[in-house]
Amino acid sequence: MKPTFPLLVLLAAPVVVDAQAIIAPTTFNTPPGPAALIGVDLDKNNVKDFAFVTTNDNSVTVLFTVTASSGGGGGGGPLPPYSPFNVYFSAGTAPVAVAAGDWNKDTNVDLLVAHAGSQDVVVLQSNGMGGLNGFTPAVSIPLGVVPTSIAVTDVDLDTNLDIVVGHAAGIRVIYGGPTPRLSVTLPAGGQVVAVAATAEPLVAATTNTGTLTVFRTDGIGGLTPSVSGLAVNGGFKTLVLEDLNRDGRADIVVDRVADLAFLAGQVAGAFAAPVSISLPGGFAPHGVAAQDADADLWPDLIVSSTTGGIHLLRGGASGFSGAATDFFPVPTTSIATARSNLQFSQG
Repeated sequence: MKPTFPLLVLLAAPVVVDAQAIIAPTTFNTPPGPAALIGVDLDKNNVKDFAFVTTNDNSVTVLFTVTASSGGGGGGGPLPPYSPFNVYFSAGTAPVAVAAGDWNKDTNVDLLVAHAGSQDVVVLQSNGMGGLNGFTPAVSIPLGVVPTSIAVTDVDLDTNLDIVVGHAAGIRVIYGGPTPRLSVTLPAGGQVVAVAATAEPLVAATTNTGTLTVFRTDGIGGLTPSVSGLAVNGGFKTLVLEDLNRDGRADIVVDRVADLAFLAGQVAGAFAAPVSISLPGGFAPHGVAAQDADADLWPDLIVSSTTGGIHLLRGGASGFSGAATDFFPVPTTSIATARSNLQFSQG
């Protein structure tokens, strides 16, 4: 019998009392070798689903929520029923990252899978209904480099979805449209470990040398660095790029060896110097994601541990803080978010 790996779902309680209540995780056994996880509504039932790539068998697996009436929508609720795992093969080898977006502008959310083996991005086109025939390989875009991570945004503001690909020397952009085209490599100061993007568009990339580079639009359809090679001594696993302090500007959080680094967004794509966010009890971070877990309208940080478990750092006007009661001992080593809930995968 092949081994399985746990997919754990941790939801906010249906009634939040003093923004403290979180219910216990629920575990689903996945195929072996899960490598990346996202949460997004893939079948138009107003509840987000889970999709992850499996490097061992070159597949993408989706766990669909069955109904929006059972725990769907913001604010948490009881666990909705989930479908059996639906497995799709993306026609590439060694998938390492997955993103989601409407690639062909048919209002359905497609899956975009980056492959290290075949050095390409494959678009799995959605029929909008989910199920065993929910996705089929439609486009394979050669990269000429080994991808490490991907993100999506409209870089050139032409209303077509573009794909930002991190690799050993920087980032490349796949410009969407009837005939996809590939940009030259934009250096990022090392091998890109994580890449994230906003709708502005703003693109951030962290490297294996502990540096951060931020790109913003150059006004003529491309990207130009606004922050280059900033030493954050982190970015080892994950990267958050979104407005965390509610000032209308995207902020950055990266995981480091023993803490998190927070960089507040400033004007014109600049960022303040990194500020340490400490974690209680010698907690060693392995990944970080942002989500309003306690429904107080402030983004929270959810941090996975190298030793097993997650810690919730609650956001507010004075920053982020966590208590001993906000630690949940679940065996997770990577993290992503969806709904108003938190999703975790071992990988």
